[in-house]
Amino acid sequence: MRIPSREEFAPIPEVVAKYGLPDPLEILPRLENQLEAVDPSNAQVREIASGLRGVADDLAAEAGAVDWQGAAADGFRAKAAQVVQSLREGADNAEAAVARVKEMSEEIKEIVKKILYTIAAVAAFILVLVTLPEITAIALILAIIILLATLIAIWLDELLRLILIIWDWLKGLWDGIVQWFNELYDGIIRWIESKRPPVVRPA
Repeated sequence: MRIPSREEFAPIPEVVAKYGLPDPLEILPRLENQLEAVDPSNAQVREIASGLRGVADDLAAEAGAVDWQGAAADGFRAKAAQVVQSLREGADNAEAAVARVKEMSEEIKEIVKKILYTIAAVAAFILVLVTLPEITAIALILAIIILLATLIAIWLDELLRLILIIWDWLKGLWDGIVQWFNELYDGIIRWIESKRPPVVRPA
């Protein structure tokens, strides 16, 4: 999604400069920054999901290739199956996160579109107003610019709320994955330690 330049909303820049009005177009760089911050989120979470699933597939293949028999081999295959299942569950959770982040990203884009369409409508309306007597035009332009600024402030609050939800959710997802990996690692180490034969020290 592209954020238009200031010039594309003429005559707002000229009118704002001429009459010293609040500039509603100052919002444009901020909208661009917010879109840039949100858009990569889906790819990052999808990459996490793909990585987890890839590790699970590799481990499943390695466990399936084990050709030795006995209790130790059975224990290894059972533990590997548990780890594979855990990895795939982690991938499923990450993919669910992708769907939710994508949904909220679309909500953010809809709000951005609403802001841009409203600014464009105001620009078109100002083109009509400037044909009126100057005193009348100034009063009406000032009123509409103030109304536009109020609407933008309301929509920005909603944008910020959605962005904070996304980032809090992604942080929670990442923290959960890190904790899950640590627990998985600790579990594997404990399992290996439990299978290690006791060390017999010479007398």
